[in-house]
Amino acid sequence: MVTHIPGSLRAEMANAVVQGDRLRCIRLQMLIATAEGRYDFPTRNLNEEFPAVQAERFADWFVKSWELHPVEQ
Repeated sequence: MVTHIPGSLRAEMANAVVQGDRLRCIRLQMLIATAEGRYDFPTRNLNEEFPAVQAERFADWFVKSWELHPVEQ
């Protein structure tokens, strides 16, 4: 098992770029972002983080979506 730190992941990224391995670059970008804590949320409840955004129940959204597009007969 290999353990990486952000610096070693960047070195791997440089190798992937030289080799033209686009999929590996994408995977390494996500790993670097994770290692640097960019996906961490200080508040676990996103409703508190974004109070202006109100969640909608799926059933309500589904009914409204079908009401907007009536079935032709």
